[in-house]
Amino acid sequence: MMARLPDTACQHGTFTLPDTLWPLFAVNRWLLGHLFALAADNLLYAAEKRGLTIGIFGALHTYGRQLNWNCHLHLSWTTGGLNTHGDWKKMSFALPKVRERWIWNVRQFLLSAWESLSLPPALAHIRDYDEWRRLILGLGKNAQGEDYWHVYFAKPTKNARQTAKYLGRYLKKPPVAGARLAHYDGGSRISLRFLDHRTGHYGTLELSQREMILRLIQHIPEKHFRMIRYFGFLANRVVGKLLPLVKKALGQEENPAVKQITFAALSQGLLNVDPFRCILCGGRMVYRRALAAVPLATLVDNARDIARMRFVG
Repeated sequence: MMARLPDTACQHGTFTLPDTLWPLFAVNRWLLGHLFALAADNLLYAAEKRGLTIGIFGALHTYGRQLNWNCHLHLSWTTGGLNTHGDWKKMSFALPKVRERWIWNVRQFLLSAWESLSLPPALAHIRDYDEWRRLILGLGKNAQGEDYWHVYFAKPTKNARQTAKYLGRYLKKPPVAGARLAHYDGGSRISLRFLDHRTGHYGTLELSQREMILRLIQHIPEKHFRMIRYFGFLANRVVGKLLPLVKKALGQEENPAVKQITFAALSQGLLNVDPFRCILCGGRMVYRRALAAVPLATLVDNARDIARMRFVG
């Protein structure tokens, strides 16, 4: 992350959806991949109008405080961009405008996707496109006047180190941390602490083991689905070309190449085991070639000989 980020200030934002739409994304998980572009378009569009290319990266979360299904995006973007002359120019975004375009993008996308959608039980009353259109365009505020669409901007970080530290809380964050475990005695019930956004106080959620597992596994992404994505000058297809220009415009040097770590060094550093030391005589071995692993059934059949160091293969 540090090698990819220019050392400049970044702004962080959260883009949410009305809870009415959560079940739709749970049933049509292919929709999740489109949320990145729908949110990033907000910022890329505004920056392009000013002749700037900014850097954006984002992480998708599908869980809420109670491990419920709650899909939302965390985006971070540079508070400046590269112009066509290779100069770095500062810029900022107006939260109301960003929120307005986010809502418009999501609505237009969902309307265009009508023919491909599978409706969840919660939306089974929708029978045709006209009813679907009324629902999507009518999502605004509930009976209590609370807004369904939330977009939050955090205070900008000053440099790449602060940005990486901030993002570390989101990019690799599990659905539930061990510190939130309030009580578990080995029985069938588990208690978790969570912060209730409505009250501002901590509450306790009690689940059975089965309920806990079911809530956790719904957040496992599909195979090859990328939970972290890059846009602007950080996009994979252009980062090699544009990032050096960005760092030059900021007066920064290129980061030195990351030193390659061998398997032997990794094994010795983490496990204190030298893979080149013979387990029988203690002598130094020399790498000759790699062999395919022995099938599990063979290992099981020869478990006794392996334990006695008699297994040849």
